[in-house]
Amino acid sequence: MTFALRGSGRVSVSFTTPDGHRRRMVVSPPWSRTFTVNDGQSVDVNAHGKGSGELTCTLSVDGELVKSASSSGGSASVDCGDSLGF
Repeated sequence: MTFALRGSGRVSVSFTTPDGHRRRMVVSPPWSRTFTVNDGQSVDVNAHGKGSGELTCTLSVDGELVKSASSSGGSASVDCGDSLGF
């Protein structure tokens, strides 16, 4: 499973790993993170822009797009996780 983020400026990203650990970091897009997810595990990912512009996230499993979200403005916020379980 790969989460990818596109946009401009600094972005605060929060995610829960498949083993349940919550992580938070500030990144500069483009940025991506790949997780190995086993049956019964889930990943939840969201991001908040720290500047103006558009913010887009995608969530892909085995190269297939599962979810995409976009937002724009000074407080752009996207969620590409929905606690997807496999």
